[in-house]
Parts: sequence; C-alpha cells; structure tokens
Amino acid sequence: MEKIALLPGGFKPPHAGHYNMAIWLAENTNAEKVIVKVGAKERDGITREISLQLWDLFLKNDPNSSSKKITVIASNSNSPVQDVYDFVENEAPKESTIYLGMGEKDINDARFKNIPKFAEPRGIKFETTLVPPQAGGVSGTKMREFIKNNDKKSFQQYIPEFLTQEQKDQAWGIVSSLEEDLYNPEDKVLDYMKSSEFKAGYTKKDDVPPGYKYRRGGMYTGGGMGYGGMYERDLSAEEERIAQSLPDKEFKKRYGKDWKAVKIATATKMAKKEGMYPPYKADQVQKVRYQASDTFTNSPKDAKKKGYLEGDTYEKMAAKGKKAGNLKQGTVRKRLRIKDGEKIPLSRITKAISSLKKRKSLSDKDKKYLKALNLAKTLKTTTHKENIDPKAQKKYKGKSAPYGSAYEPVNEGRKKKPDPKVGTGKKPKGSGRRLYTDENPSDTVKVKFSTRQDIIDTLNKASFKSKPHKRQSQIINLIHQRVRAALNKAKDPAVKKRLRSGFEYIKKRKEASKKKTQRMKKENVFTKDWWKEIINEILLTEGGAAGHMAHPFNLPNVNNGKQLLDVFEKSADSLDKKPGAIKIDGVNASIRLVDVDGKKQFVMDRGSKKELDLKGITKDDLLDRFGKGHGMVKIGGEVLDMFNEALPAIQNDLKKLGAFNDPNILFNMEYVSGKTNVQDYGANFIAIHGLNKIESKEVQGKRGPLTKRVSSEVSYSKDDLQSLLDNLKPTAKKRGYEVYGSVPTTMKKKPNFNAALSKNYTVNAGESSDTKSLGQWLNELSNIPETDFIFMNIGYKTGSSTVNRKKVGAVSKQVYLAILNKENIDGLFEDAEDRKKAVQGFVTYLATEKLGDEVLKVLDSPMGSADKHEGVVIRDESIAKVPFKITGKFILGGMVSDF
Repeated sequence: MEKIALLPGGFKPPHAGHYNMAIWLAENTNAEKVIVKVGAKERDGITREISLQLWDLFLKNDPNSSSKKITVIASNSNSPVQDVYDFVENEAPKESTIYLGMGEKDINDARFKNIPKFAEPRGIKFETTLVPPQAGGVSGTKMREFIKNNDKKSFQQYIPEFLTQEQKDQAWGIVSSLEEDLYNPEDKVLDYMKSSEFKAGYTKKDDVPPGYKYRRGGMYTGGGMGYGGMYERDLSAEEERIAQSLPDKEFKKRYGKDWKAVKIATATKMAKKEGMYPPYKADQVQKVRYQASDTFTNSPKDAKKKGYLEGDTYEKMAAKGKKAGNLKQGTVRKRLRIKDGEKIPLSRITKAISSLKKRKSLSDKDKKYLKALNLAKTLKTTTHKENIDPKAQKKYKGKSAPYGSAYEPVNEGRKKKPDPKVGTGKKPKGSGRRLYTDENPSDTVKVKFSTRQDIIDTLNKASFKSKPHKRQSQIINLIHQRVRAALNKAKDPAVKKRLRSGFEYIKKRKEASKKKTQRMKKENVFTKDWWKEIINEILLTEGGAAGHMAHPFNLPNVNNGKQLLDVFEKSADSLDKKPGAIKIDGVNASIRLVDVDGKKQFVMDRGSKKELDLKGITKDDLLDRFGKGHGMVKIGGEVLDMFNEALPAIQNDLKKLGAFNDPNILFNMEYVSGKTNVQDYGANFIAIHGLNKIESKEVQGKRGPLTKRVSSEVSYSKDDLQSLLDNLKPTAKKRGYEVYGSVPTTMKKKPNFNAALSKNYTVNAGESSDTKSLGQWLNELSNIPETDFIFMNIGYKTGSSTVNRKKVGAVSKQVYLAILNKENIDGLFEDAEDRKKAVQGFVTYLATEKLGDEVLKVLDSPMGSADKHEGVVIRDESIAKVPFKITGKFILGGMVSDF
C-alpha cells in the first residue's frame, strides 16, 4: 500500500517556508514520497515555469537526503483545492494513504472536508496533516514585492539557507530575467517559444462543471496553501467564506482589473452585518435533493410547505411504466424486496439496472422491469418543474432552494465535454462533428464562405498570405468542407446557386493547392547518390552549434532600421563575390571528446549551464537531460554510438585537429533524418560544419555581471577535417547515414530590395492607425528592442472583460503576427512604452522576413533555390565578426516543425 504526502499550491515564487514544509512532510510522516503540485496561475509575472525552475534549483542542491523523496510536478489547474480532489479521485493509486500537508490557516478550510467521500470508493485512506510554522515563511505577495522592487538581498534572505551565494544569485536570475543568453543552443527555437504561448505551455480551460465543484465542497479560488494563502491578505474564516460565494464574473465585468480588491472589500463589509444566511453545505445539498425527489415517502408535510404539489411518487410512476397497466402497482419495491413505507435507496436501483444489463438476453417481464427501474432512477434524482408551486417556492429561491429541484436535472459525475468552440486539431471523442478544426487558436484566420466573393476576400487577407503553404492548405480544406456541407443542406434554389458558385471556386483552389504540395515534395527529394556527388565537394563551416546563429538584427553593430537595411545590402554584395552556405534545416547535434572514468568517449553538449552539459551528456544521461519522449534522446543515442564506434579509426585525425586532448573543442554539426524539422531531404545524414571552442565567460548583463557559456569558431586544417570525414564514413554507412560538409550558394542576379521596401503595411491603433511603406517604417526605426520584454494581452478581443496578460519578447513572432494581422495595439498592450517597443519589434521582424525573401529568391545551390531551405549563412568580417543567417519567410515557417 503506497503512502504519499501531497503539497499543492501556487508557489509564486516558492520560498524557504514552502520548501521546509515539503521537507517536514518527508521526515515527519510515513510517506514514501512527497508530491508538490505547482499551480498554473501566473502572479505578477511569476509563471509556473519560473516556480518549477526554482524548485529544481532547491532540490538539486539540498544536501539533506530527505529531499530525494520530493517530486515536483506541474499542474494545469489554477486551484490547489481542485488539485487535491483531482489527485484523490483520478491520480492516486488505489488503496494508498494520502497525507495532505496544510498550514495553520488552511487546516479548517471547509472546502477539503468532502475529500474522504471521493477517497472511500477507491479504498484510499485520506488524512490532513498540520505542518507547524517553518523557518523562512513569508507571503508570496511579499516575495513578489522584493522582485518588483529589485530587492535582491531580501529575496535571497527568504530562500533556503543551504544554497551557496552563487546558487542564490542563480535563483535571483531566474525570477528577475537575468538569464539573457538568447543564443543558448538548448533553446534553438527560443524566439518562437517566447512568441507562442500555445506551444510553450498553453493549457485548456477549467472543464469542471460548477455543480460538481459545489458537491466537492465549494467554489475554487486561486492562490496557494500554507504560507501565502488564497488572497493577497489574510482573511477571517467568515470573510473568506463570503468571498468564495460572491460571483467573480460580475465583479470582473463591473470593476475590471480591480475586481479582486473590490470583492474582498465587499466580503469584509458583509461579514460585519448580522443576520446573514448560513452557508449551504454539500451534504445538505445531497440530503435535500433526495428529499425533494422522494418527498411523499419522506415528509409530505414538509413537501407541501416547500411548494411541492402532490402527484405521483417515483414508485407509482415506475409501476405504471410508459402506459397504464404495463406493470402492477409496486413492482420495483416488490422485486427489490423493500417493505412498504421504507425508502428505496438509489444504490439498490442502480445495482439492479447494472445486473440486468449484464445479461445476454431479457424476458419480456424483465424488459418491463428494467424500464421501470430506469424511470425510478430518473424520478429519484430529479423533480420536475410542473410539480413545484412557484408561489411557495419563490421565497426559497437563492437561499435554500433544494439543489437540482426546480432547475436543471442533476447528473452524477462530471458532464460530458461539449465540442470546443475553438479547434484543437482533433475530433472530440464521441463527437459527430466532421469539419476540420484549427490546431492553434492563436493562429486563426477568420473565414467567410457565404458567397464566392467572401471566399476570395478570405484568401486575399494578409493573415492568410503570411502563413506557410502547409497552413494555407489546411485553411483551404476547411473552407471547402464547410461550403460543401452548407450546399448539401441548402433547399432554397437561390441559396444553392450562390453556394454552388463558391463551391466551384474553392474546389479549384483546393486542386491548385494539392498540385503545389506535390510539386514541392518532388523538388525537395534528394537521393543518396546526389549527396555523394555534390555535397562533399566544398567544406565550409556553417557555425553556431554552441550558440543560436544570429539573425541580422542580433548583430552588435545593428541597432536601428538604417543599419539593418545596410546589413542586407552589404550581404547581397558579399554573396555576389563569394559563396555563402545553405542553412541546412536539421537538428544541432554538437559533440566533444572527454575522459569518462579514464577512457576517451564522445559526449553531447547543448551549450547550456546545466550540470549535465558542463560534464558532457553520455548516452546513459540522455533520458535524464531531455526527458521521456524528447526527440534528442533518439538523435543523441544514434550520433554518440556512431562516433564512439568510429573513435579508433578517427583518433589520429582528432589529434591533428587538436580535439583529442582538449575537451572544450566542439564538433559543430547538423543531424538530418529525412524530415527532422520542416524541410524533407529524403536522406539520413550528418553535416559537420567545423570546430568551435566552448568556454565559460563573465559578461555584463542588464543588472550586473553574468556567467555565460560562449562558443567561438577555431581555425583548423580543412584537409585534416576531410580526412576525419573519410574515416568516419564506413561506420556511418553501416548505420544508414552519410557524412557531409556544407552546400555553397551562387547568386543569379541582384536582389530587388525596392520591391519589398515600397510595399505598404498598417499598424492598427483604432482611430490613430498608421500606414507606411516598409522603407518609411525602417527609416523611423530608431531602436531595435532585441533583448526587451513587454506585457501582451493574449487572445485580446474588443469589448472583452477577460485579460490574459503574458510576458513576451518585443522582437518575437507573437508580437509580429498580431500586428501584421491588424490586431489593435491599444488592446494588445496596455503600457504606452510597451506599444512603442512592440511596433519597433514588428518592423524589425517585417524587414528581416521581406528583405530576406528578396535575397534568398536570387540564390541558387546544388540543392536548388535557397528559398526552399532554412536560409543562407554569411561569413564576412567586413560585415560582422560572427557568422549570421538570412532566413526570409522561414523565420515563420519554423513554426510548423515536426521536431
């Protein structure tokens, strides 16, 4: 029988008090493990992900062996109360023992008293455990104030004492955004992750029906347990009870962002008044519910008083069946052997129904009996409106009206989920819906298809044209399906004619899209023979393995629009004189040679400051480093096996290259297995671009010095690297891989930048919207806010009272796409300075995409046109000291990566 201690909460952020509570549970209960569940709700910019990082830092560095018992997991719920019910009802092992850790202020919380009812059916023993006050206890609000006020000293005072000063500085860096390593290879798609909340942690909305929450013991509210509480200040039990009963929706609607403060003030004022109605408890709900449905076998006098009109009891109705005379009076009671006057338990009815349904066949008599039982169950759990006197019932409404009596019928358990209003990419289980649904709600194109012109207008929208071909095909298929469905249902001749015209048009567009897909697939397939003849002709380092390769706006000498345009113009001149290198769309799989237990062995390194990266990730470490199901587990295993097997054959080459005795020399390479990311190469290969040296350096951050791992290219003999490739090939070939260098480019003609610069773009700001050409926007771009973060209202809709405020990069895909799709920046960004930075970030991304497209479309290579790949890598020290890439539309196309 498993014994588990449970500690749920918000932990925004976790502090020493929280951590010591978990340790106390590990040491003072019989629990074999302690599960800490971190809530999803963001508080003042402190996210669940930040909280998880801090917990990981604390646990990883705690010398106390009790910490090994603690497991921290992310919750999709905003409420610790819901977490407890969900854990007991769905997640905890059957017949286990659960110890719920609670602080003094939560131990008498009525919301938890019904948990044993949910634990009992699963044989779970449930206990609440009072955790005494722990050292380091402080409210979450106070901790967030320290962060907001940049009070590093006070923040570090309230995190676990066993942390070294360096580790405390690391904790401060996590909460204060000091980690500015935008080129961490571990986060190869960091700019996308910053921009896509859906991919970076979007969770579904709460789907627990209010009635079910009520049965569990009350409404759920945000906040944590133990230290910090439900609200921003400590409330009395009376105030907290009243606050829970007040409707959040009305307060949000009336008072906007101040709704919580107003709600708490209202609860405080109401608590001072006398004569309040007592809280309606869950067990009372159940009792009255059963009384209401069997009122005339329980208390006819009370029934009449509460407004129930005398009519058939459930027994009489069950005896009658659907038609009079089908069953004799009292059949259900007689078959269940229950004496007259005794109440028939619902459990006996349910058990009898279950028993009959298990039989392979039923006699006519048993079929009638089953029908009577089902009717009895229905009448047992509902009382119909026609059997209630409205005048008598009126005085009970809103205070003690029996749960489910005059209103909605009560369903046992959770309600079946309805089809979502926005798509999930999958058809809901049991749904009859056949129409395609959008996979990402934040990336939706609004469609109209009532007429042929509506469809044309939809497909001419900027929001549609900005999507990659795969996304456009999905949208075209959606319109085709919907028009076809509408046409099949239409009966009016005029309507059918109108829809027929639209259907014929979208049918042609669908066929054209299909042909384009087939053509793209044909163009992008390369055989192994082609690779053998072409790819290995020239060795050029593509760079950047231990650091995310820079875009033009990342370069240190690019700080405004004019400088950004200048880089593109100089890049075009450079590419005309000497070749660039095709940016292969693979996965960075950089490795280095180290000593492991006195033996040379290749290890992976993702370039982060994580302990495993610093040591070197062996094949045995891959699962711990990346987690179950991560693509790097498979990729890392294949690459390490290949190189370690070939080590004797390439040992001399490694010595010549200086990599045999220097564990900091990194082999910068890409791994491709057919379609690893977006581009489908139709082959398995690794492309080694060159050698980098990776080392830790102290650099200046926004708020002080930071330690970063930095990589830089090192010089080497191309002949020695070629020799290594030749000696590696036999082992690679045996494993189904080829080994190559990089692909050179040639320029067919000069890029036409004027075509991109003359096109107009609009920034929607309501009445003060602004439309300018890209050239004008760039000329006015005085600053590129590359490292700045701003707050954005995700999923903003005009007139909506719901705000989902997220911290995003000013220069990010999310900001770019929102403004490109003409969403109102006044609604997206509340702060004027944030709006200014958002527009600057939009112009930066816009120029990077459009000017990049002009460069790539005039570049050719042995692999075909450069605009069919991730981009081109440029090495020209007269432009920049580091390699950089021009990606064009791929800066958005990476969003559809399978990897």
